[in-house]
Amino acid sequence: MKAFGKILVGLGLVWVLASCAAPASDAGPPAGAGTGAQTTQGGSSGMKFSEDVALGACKPQDATNWLIADLTITNHSSKASNYMVTVAFEDKAGNQLGTGIASADHLEPGQSKPTQALSTTEAPAGAEFTCKVADITRYAA
Repeated sequence: MKAFGKILVGLGLVWVLASCAAPASDAGPPAGAGTGAQTTQGGSSGMKFSEDVALGACKPQDATNWLIADLTITNHSSKASNYMVTVAFEDKAGNQLGTGIASADHLEPGQSKPTQALSTTEAPAGAEFTCKVADITRYAA
Protein backbone atom coordinates (compact mmCIF):
# COMPACT_ATOMS: atom_id res chain seq x y z
CA MET A 1 0.00 0.00 0.00
CA LYS A 2 2.92 2.39 0.69
CA ALA A 3 4.15 1.99 -2.90
CA PHE A 4 0.71 2.97 -4.21
CA GLY A 5 0.79 6.14 -2.06
CA LYS A 6 4.24 7.04 -3.40
CA ILE A 7 2.99 6.59 -6.96
CA LEU A 8 0.04 8.90 -6.27
CA VAL A 9 2.31 11.53 -4.73
CA GLY A 10 4.67 11.26 -7.72
CA LEU A 11 1.83 11.63 -10.20
CA GLY A 12 0.50 14.62 -8.27
CA LEU A 13 3.92 16.28 -8.38
CA VAL A 14 4.19 15.70 -12.13
CA TRP A 15 0.71 17.19 -12.61
CA VAL A 16 1.58 20.28 -10.55
CA LEU A 17 4.88 20.81 -12.38
CA ALA A 18 3.22 20.36 -15.78
CA SER A 19 0.48 22.81 -14.80
CA CYS A 20 3.04 25.42 -13.78
CA ALA A 21 4.98 25.25 -17.05
CA ALA A 22 3.96 27.99 -19.45
CA PRO A 23 5.69 29.38 -22.50
CA ALA A 24 7.36 32.70 -21.82
CA SER A 25 6.62 35.61 -24.08
CA ASP A 26 9.53 37.29 -25.84
CA ALA A 27 7.57 40.51 -26.08
CA GLY A 28 8.49 43.17 -23.58
CA PRO A 29 5.96 45.06 -21.53
CA PRO A 30 3.45 47.15 -23.46
CA ALA A 31 4.49 50.74 -24.05
CA GLY A 32 3.42 52.97 -21.19
CA ALA A 33 2.60 50.06 -18.89
CA GLY A 34 3.00 50.75 -15.22
CA THR A 35 3.95 48.30 -12.53
CA GLY A 36 1.38 46.51 -10.46
CA ALA A 37 -1.28 43.89 -10.73
CA GLN A 38 -5.00 43.59 -11.11
CA THR A 39 -7.32 40.78 -10.13
CA THR A 40 -10.14 39.33 -12.18
CA GLN A 41 -12.47 36.53 -11.10
CA GLY A 42 -12.87 33.36 -13.10
CA GLY A 43 -12.15 32.44 -16.68
CA SER A 44 -15.81 31.92 -17.56
CA SER A 45 -18.92 32.90 -15.67
CA GLY A 46 -20.22 29.33 -15.86
CA MET A 47 -17.13 27.72 -14.28
CA LYS A 48 -18.09 24.82 -12.05
CA PHE A 49 -17.63 25.58 -8.32
CA SER A 50 -16.78 29.26 -9.03
CA GLU A 51 -18.83 30.29 -5.98
CA ASP A 52 -16.32 28.35 -3.81
CA VAL A 53 -13.29 30.47 -4.76
CA ALA A 54 -12.80 34.18 -4.01
CA LEU A 55 -9.74 35.72 -5.63
CA GLY A 56 -7.93 38.43 -3.66
CA ALA A 57 -4.70 40.31 -4.32
CA CYS A 58 -2.51 39.48 -7.30
CA LYS A 59 1.09 40.60 -6.79
CA PRO A 60 4.77 39.70 -6.93
CA GLN A 61 5.97 37.65 -3.96
CA ASP A 62 8.36 39.69 -1.81
CA ALA A 63 11.30 37.26 -1.52
CA THR A 64 11.37 35.83 -5.05
CA ASN A 65 9.38 38.28 -7.22
CA TRP A 66 7.34 35.26 -8.40
CA LEU A 67 3.70 35.83 -9.35
CA ILE A 68 1.35 35.13 -6.44
CA ALA A 69 -2.42 35.31 -5.93
CA ASP A 70 -4.27 35.37 -2.62
CA LEU A 71 -7.54 33.48 -2.56
CA THR A 72 -10.08 32.03 -0.17
CA ILE A 73 -11.67 28.66 -0.79
CA THR A 74 -15.07 28.03 0.86
CA ASN A 75 -16.87 24.69 0.77
CA HIS A 76 -20.48 25.36 -0.22
CA SER A 77 -21.30 21.66 -0.63
CA SER A 78 -23.02 19.44 1.95
CA LYS A 79 -20.00 17.13 2.41
CA ALA A 80 -16.32 17.51 3.30
CA SER A 81 -14.38 18.34 0.13
CA ASN A 82 -10.87 18.79 -1.24
CA TYR A 83 -10.03 21.52 -3.77
CA MET A 84 -7.37 22.12 -6.41
CA VAL A 85 -7.46 25.62 -7.95
CA THR A 86 -5.40 26.81 -10.93
CA VAL A 87 -4.79 30.54 -11.25
CA ALA A 88 -3.58 32.01 -14.56
CA PHE A 89 -1.37 35.11 -14.59
CA GLU A 90 -1.61 37.25 -17.73
CA ASP A 91 0.00 40.40 -19.08
CA LYS A 92 -2.09 43.41 -20.08
CA ALA A 93 -2.50 42.00 -23.62
CA GLY A 94 -3.93 38.74 -22.28
CA ASN A 95 -0.83 36.60 -22.89
CA GLN A 96 -0.35 33.97 -20.21
CA LEU A 97 2.77 34.55 -18.12
CA GLY A 98 2.38 31.50 -15.91
CA THR A 99 0.06 29.56 -13.66
CA GLY A 100 -0.09 28.81 -9.96
CA ILE A 101 -1.82 26.08 -7.99
CA ALA A 102 -3.61 26.36 -4.64
CA SER A 103 -5.25 23.57 -2.69
CA ALA A 104 -7.41 23.02 0.35
CA ASP A 105 -7.85 19.60 1.93
CA HIS A 106 -10.80 18.28 3.90
CA LEU A 107 -12.87 21.45 4.14
CA GLU A 108 -16.05 20.75 6.07
CA PRO A 109 -19.34 22.24 4.75
CA GLY A 110 -19.25 26.03 5.24
CA GLN A 111 -15.54 26.02 6.17
CA SER A 112 -13.18 28.52 4.48
CA LYS A 113 -9.42 28.48 4.02
CA PRO A 114 -7.27 31.43 2.92
CA THR A 115 -4.43 30.24 0.70
CA GLN A 116 -2.13 31.36 -2.10
CA ALA A 117 -1.42 30.23 -5.65
CA LEU A 118 2.27 30.70 -6.39
CA SER A 119 3.83 30.61 -9.83
CA THR A 120 7.55 30.07 -10.41
CA THR A 121 7.39 32.80 -13.08
CA GLU A 122 8.92 36.15 -12.13
CA ALA A 123 6.69 39.20 -12.29
CA PRO A 124 7.36 41.24 -15.43
CA ALA A 125 9.51 44.26 -14.62
CA GLY A 126 7.63 47.50 -15.06
CA ALA A 127 4.52 45.85 -16.51
CA GLU A 128 0.99 45.31 -15.27
CA PHE A 129 -0.38 41.81 -14.95
CA THR A 130 -3.65 40.22 -13.92
CA CYS A 131 -4.67 36.93 -12.40
CA LYS A 132 -7.82 34.90 -12.83
CA VAL A 133 -9.16 31.55 -11.72
CA ALA A 134 -8.57 29.22 -14.66
CA ASP A 135 -9.81 25.91 -13.19
CA ILE A 136 -11.39 24.54 -10.03
CA THR A 137 -11.51 20.85 -9.13
CA ARG A 138 -13.55 19.74 -6.12
CA TYR A 139 -13.72 16.15 -4.95
CA ALA A 140 -14.97 14.30 -1.86
CA ALA A 141 -12.62 14.28 1.11
